[in-house]
Amino acid sequence: MTTTTVHFYNSINMDTAILFRNLCLNALLKQPQPPENLHIMFSSPGGNVNAGITIYEFLRTFPIPVTMCNVGSVESISCIVFLGASNRIALPNTHFKLHGFEWTFPQPNIAYSGIVDAYVSINNDVERCANIFEERTTGAIRKINFRECFRGNPIILGVEEALAAGLTTANAGAVKLALPGVHIYP
Repeated sequence: MTTTTVHFYNSINMDTAILFRNLCLNALLKQPQPPENLHIMFSSPGGNVNAGITIYEFLRTFPIPVTMCNVGSVESISCIVFLGASNRIALPNTHFKLHGFEWTFPQPNIAYSGIVDAYVSINNDVERCANIFEERTTGAIRKINFRECFRGNPIILGVEEALAAGLTTANAGAVKLALPGVHIYP
């Protein structure tokens, strides 16, 4: 069984989403024989919601099992990226952080319609992300109100809490982390 490992330790924006996509596609396509598994060693402080959902959807299209391993911290929108993997593990001293969304206005004077547009957009983002969390954590022992987290009540989950909440699918202690295959570094 061939496994390819990709390392991604960066914030999430459209430029790094392209980097992430290219790392994964290179790992899948530039092998003499395509790998049967993809492992992604991952740590990110988060970033842009649209870029994060784009990476999540990209991961969900893979024809092979994808294992994502939290090697530091997975925060904000990077939690959505993390949920894109079919298998999700976290190393012992890592954590996950969920918090409220922010909106950046490029200019100091905003028209009423611009504020309404931002309000509608951020509420839509909250719903999209909450729906992803609910779908991907179905059957979790600990239910988390993701909408509440995304609207301003932050939480930080350690490894055991993340497992109980369904963010991870296995305890890292029970997973063999010696990952054979080609290692590609950004």
